[in-house]
Amino acid sequence: MNKRWIVPALVMAGLMAGIGCDDKPSVPPAVLQQQAKTAEEQKHPNKHPTTQELLSGKRSRTALIPLPLTMELPPGWGKLNDVSDAGLKLSAGNLLQGYTPNGEVQIQLSARPALKKEDLDRMLAAGKKELAEKPQQIVKFELRPLGTNQVLERQSVGRPAPLTVYDANNQPHTSEESIFNWTISVLVPNEGALQVYELNFILLTKSQYDKDRDFLNSVVQTLRYATDTSPSQTPSALPAATTLP
Repeated sequence: MNKRWIVPALVMAGLMAGIGCDDKPSVPPAVLQQQAKTAEEQKHPNKHPTTQELLSGKRSRTALIPLPLTMELPPGWGKLNDVSDAGLKLSAGNLLQGYTPNGEVQIQLSARPALKKEDLDRMLAAGKKELAEKPQQIVKFELRPLGTNQVLERQSVGRPAPLTVYDANNQPHTSEESIFNWTISVLVPNEGALQVYELNFILLTKSQYDKDRDFLNSVVQTLRYATDTSPSQTPSALPAATTLP
């Protein structure tokens, strides 16, 4: 079912708040060429990809402009215009949308203010404490290598609340849902600090995540810094809770 989200009375809690930076990171020409090819193909969209196409179709490594990151995107995935179907005003080209075997997802792409090492240390200490104290709410808090950089991933489950969506016929459907907050922050050393590039899933429900968990993780695991070709992505010693049953 093709859905268009409307905003419920929920406050989405991000891992870090702040305004975007003015850095204009470079992206390898080969990746830009693939991005241009994908954009041209999206001018003539095909029908909704089948589950078989999503699971086994060719994935294209695509630049997540304006961030200096790339990811292998399944068929039917691409960038939205500056206004989403829900009427949310967004920065032009900063929203990634894709189909899943059980619906659709949207991912906000953001550049955050740089972090000092002591700020990151405090954030890690707070995250570990929260993970230990709220195991039913904090699903995952993990720092791990991403090539020559690092990625900090946080997953948490919000309180159940009414959520309304519109189907392809513009008919509303309201259900009680828990929002699954999922933020992935790539930390890149830069002049004694860490530049932060963030992927944040928007209005992803816990019920959809449970259905699409393997598929979504298979996409996220292809995330790379644009100029880094290292495949290394071994989890660090920082403990992470298992996904809720």
